[in-house]
Amino acid sequence: MGRSVRNERFDLNSPNAQIALMNFCTKIRNLPQSTVDRLHIRRSWMTGELEIYCFIDQMQHYFESKNDIDPDRPRSTLVRPTFTKKSEDKLISDHPNIYGPREEFFRQYQPTRPTYFETGLNFWLFDGYNFNTGMPPSNLQQYGPLIGQLKNKSFTKQIKFRPGFYTGTHLKYAAILVNTTMKSPTLGYTKGLEIRDEWEQFLNTQLKSMPEELQNGFQTTFVWNWLKVKLTLADSAIRGILIGLMVAFPVLIIATMNIFVGFFAFVSLCCVIVCVVAVMPMVGWRLGVLESLNLVLVVGLSVDYIVHLAEAYSRSTYRSRMGRVRNMLTEVGVSVISGAFTTLGASAFMLLAQIVFFNQFAVFIFSTIGFSLLYALAFFTPLMSIWGPQNDFGSIKFVLQHCKARKAKEQRSSLDSGAFNKDDTNIAEV
Repeated sequence: MGRSVRNERFDLNSPNAQIALMNFCTKIRNLPQSTVDRLHIRRSWMTGELEIYCFIDQMQHYFESKNDIDPDRPRSTLVRPTFTKKSEDKLISDHPNIYGPREEFFRQYQPTRPTYFETGLNFWLFDGYNFNTGMPPSNLQQYGPLIGQLKNKSFTKQIKFRPGFYTGTHLKYAAILVNTTMKSPTLGYTKGLEIRDEWEQFLNTQLKSMPEELQNGFQTTFVWNWLKVKLTLADSAIRGILIGLMVAFPVLIIATMNIFVGFFAFVSLCCVIVCVVAVMPMVGWRLGVLESLNLVLVVGLSVDYIVHLAEAYSRSTYRSRMGRVRNMLTEVGVSVISGAFTTLGASAFMLLAQIVFFNQFAVFIFSTIGFSLLYALAFFTPLMSIWGPQNDFGSIKFVLQHCKARKAKEQRSSLDSGAFNKDDTNIAEV
C-alpha cells in the first residue's frame, strides 16, 4: 500500500561507491561471532560460511574470469571497482556480435548520465546474452529479484543483435540478501524487535562511512512488519481484557447487590483469565490475529458461571454463609454444570478440525469454559464458605434501604414541624 519513493541520489557508477559496497560485503562476511549472534545471521551447514548473497562480488568474479575488465587497472590493489568506463569500452569492443561496431554503438547511445555500471550489470545478469535453453540464466534467477532497473525514454536503447534486451537502463535499487535464523511463526515480537534494533544500529554505523550515493540505504524484511502487527495485536488484546474487567467489576457488584460478593466474583474471574492466557504458550501459540480476537472474548465467556453462583448467594434468604452456600448450589449448581458440559461437548468436536481457526477456537472455548467451571465450583464456592458475607454485611440493598428510611424519617419530621408552626400561627391570630 502507498506510493514507492526512491532515492534519486543512489548510483553505483562511481568507483568509490562500488568499492564501498564491496568492502561492506567483505565486512559482513567476516563479522565476529558475537555480532553474528546478535544479528542472528545463519551459517551454511555445509560450508560453515555466513549466508550472504552480494551481487557485486559475484559480478566482479564473473568479469575477472572473463577478463572483461579494465586492462590498465593495477592487479595489486586489494579492492578495485567492479566496472568502470574503460570496462564498458572494452566490453563493447570485445562483443560486436552483441552491441554492434563500437563506433556505431557510441554514436547512437549517448546517455545524459553515466550508465556503464548498468551495462556491465546486465551483461553479467544475462550471462553475456548467451543462453538458448529457454531457462533464465542462474545469475538472473538468484539476483534478479534483488535488483531493480527502469528504462529511460531518452537514452535506453535495444541491443542491436539481442532483441528484447536493452542497454542504458537506470539502476533504481539493489539489495544484499542476508539469511537469518529467525523463524517468523514462532518469533515473539519482544525478541524480534530487539533483533530489528540491532540490525538498525549496525547498518546505520556502516552507512556513516559510505559515499553519499549509498548513505540512504536501509535494512528491511517482511518479518519486521509482522512484528509490529503482533505488538499492535498484543496491545489490543490487553486493552480489551482491561476494558472488560473494568466493566465487569461494577456489573458484578450491581448484579449481586453486595460489595464483597462482587469482589470475590471479580477475583475468581481474574484467575480464570490468567489461566486461559497461560494456555497459549503451553500449546505453542504465538500472539496473532486469531489469538488476539479470542482474548478479547475471554472476559465475557469466563464470567457466566461465576456470576450465576454469586447472584444466587446474594439473594438467598438464609442469613449464615454456610446456609447461603448450600442454597446457592441447590438452586443453580446443577444448571451451571449442565450448561458448562453442553458447551464443553460442543467444543470437543471442533478439536478434531483441520482448519486452524476452528481448532484454535475449540481449544480456547474448551479451556475458557473448563477453567470458568473449575474456579466457580472449586474456588469461588469454598471462598464464600470461608469468607462469604453474612446477614446484611456488605449489602448495597441494606445501605440503600437505610438511606431511604432515613430520608423518609427526615421528611416526616419536616412535615410535623411545619404543622406545629401552623398551629402556633393560628393561636397567635386568635
